[in-house]
Amino acid sequence: MGAAAPSVHQGASGQLLWLAALGAVGFAVPAIGSGWLRLPRDVYLVPYLAAVAVLAWAYVRWDATPVRAELRRRWAWGLLAAAGAGALASVGALRGLAASGPRGLWAAWQVLWLGMLYGGADGLLLTVLPVWIVWRLMRADRSEAGWLRLLGAGVLGLLASLAVTAAYHLGYVEFRGAAVAMPLVGNTLVTLAYLLTRSPLAPLGAHMILHVATVLVAVDTAATLPPHT
Repeated sequence: MGAAAPSVHQGASGQLLWLAALGAVGFAVPAIGSGWLRLPRDVYLVPYLAAVAVLAWAYVRWDATPVRAELRRRWAWGLLAAAGAGALASVGALRGLAASGPRGLWAAWQVLWLGMLYGGADGLLLTVLPVWIVWRLMRADRSEAGWLRLLGAGVLGLLASLAVTAAYHLGYVEFRGAAVAMPLVGNTLVTLAYLLTRSPLAPLGAHMILHVATVLVAVDTAATLPPHT
């Protein structure tokens, strides 16, 4: 995300529309690319990554988000939380699965494509942007925000993240029904890491760790790298 001019708070209706857009695009891309067109995963990631990149860029431009300042905020705590949340999410998602990871140069490509880029996009769409929008909506990103406002923004930020996560995963055929509970539980852990540290490195890193672990351990059997067409 590219930084912009001084940080400003846009109107509440605009922030809510952006939150709705995250859920709508999050659902539409997998529903069309995975469910209708049935694209292979590596090909499907092209429109998915493009959609997330455009959404993030457009929101940052609209909101004048201080990206560099946010990335520097408590970065050490963010990295520590990313390692912890990513490890816990990986253990929960991959426990008991048979190893089926790639080897050689193909493994390096899969780590980059399915691990780093796919994981980073998920972190942006499912956690960073929804929580940040709620913080901006409630003006909880200000240094003088009281603890009641911070607590309320934290609860609503978690709910917003879960709503976008649910919409996104319901776009995949394999997550319609009770199976959607697993990513909701995992993303709750990742979002809490963001809320506690206020560092976007926490959810971005945690999602990347989960994706990389899946690539190396059980890329063909784990549910964490949809679509599985």
